[in-house]
Amino acid sequence: MSTLYIHLGTPKTGSSAIQLYLADNKEQLQKQNYCFAEFPVKFAETGKYRNGHFLLYLQRPKELKNWQLCVDELKNALDQYDNVILTEEALWGWQRKKNWWNDVKTFLGTLNCDVKFIVYLRAQEDLIESIYNQWVKGFKKSSITFDEFLDEHRYSYLMLHYDEQLKEMAQYFGRENIIARPYDFAQFKNGNIYEDFLDVIGAEVTDEFVVPNHAANPSMPYDALEIKRYINSNAAYVKAKNVNFYSNIIRAGYDTLSSDSKKPFKETRTLFTPERLKEIQKDYEQGNEYVAREYFGREDGVFNTSQKTKETFTPDSQSLLKEGIKVFSGADLYLYEENEKLKKTVKQLTKRLNELEKEVNSVKKSFPIRAWRKVRGHNKEEE
Repeated sequence: MSTLYIHLGTPKTGSSAIQLYLADNKEQLQKQNYCFAEFPVKFAETGKYRNGHFLLYLQRPKELKNWQLCVDELKNALDQYDNVILTEEALWGWQRKKNWWNDVKTFLGTLNCDVKFIVYLRAQEDLIESIYNQWVKGFKKSSITFDEFLDEHRYSYLMLHYDEQLKEMAQYFGRENIIARPYDFAQFKNGNIYEDFLDVIGAEVTDEFVVPNHAANPSMPYDALEIKRYINSNAAYVKAKNVNFYSNIIRAGYDTLSSDSKKPFKETRTLFTPERLKEIQKDYEQGNEYVAREYFGREDGVFNTSQKTKETFTPDSQSLLKEGIKVFSGADLYLYEENEKLKKTVKQLTKRLNELEKEVNSVKKSFPIRAWRKVRGHNKEEE
């Protein structure tokens, strides 16, 4: 019987990176009888490698035109391969839906396969910071401060009581079919999430596997994030369709001027004050101890083994001016390089267009105009 692995996030735990890695190494996985399935449907504003996205329509299949086609393709994959992988980080949050896991169990029962759920869990304080970062840099275009974000509990939809969610899943699918891993680079196999994920599903990393050469959906450094937050307060920008324009050039500018251009800048500070950090950690302490013991195999109940004391980021006008100049000078360089690439492309296309024009003129000269008119007249008579 085949095994279906369903990777369900959680948000901001390297899901995009895992999806890209699986897609880039699809053929290598197939050699080991693993299928990173593809489906004949695309979703707007959704990463193209989130191949489990169609499962979000499980309770309302009529809203997805190709629902049955996706199900049939999944069954075909399970017939052809011993292991099939689906990944969709939004599935973790879908537990809020009424009778969700019950309906999932009913659906999976029609597939005649074993099922394993894989979830990566990140320390709540880190996840909250990452989500705020996403809100400011990305589609939300938020201009609220981090303290306002906390005060208004904008993170409440994340379902951060991991122990409660895992216990509910276990009631439906059995504890033995749920694999929870810490999102912690110090705990990943060989220090990277790619090998860690393959180890979880039992696949072997070979020399043929390739690693993506860029970070997927990286967070923005806090100085740059503060600049972006001010940009978000511009009503005209908020209405603009290209939500990622400024985020892309600011991040690119920061990376361009990084002390090590081969490695993107990595933030080492925190947005939390010490007091607010303790409040958050206390809220989830008991549940995290359960997860650490039951799922991470840690008898001491320590959830986050890489926790370090960090300096609290405090923006001031002088530092923002300095960082702003740095970011936008780097962004200017980035835009210059992008413009040079476009100029090169236009030059190539213009050259090709001229070649085609010459070919057309050559055909015209070799085909007498009278004969052409005669052919046209003959065709009209037939009509």
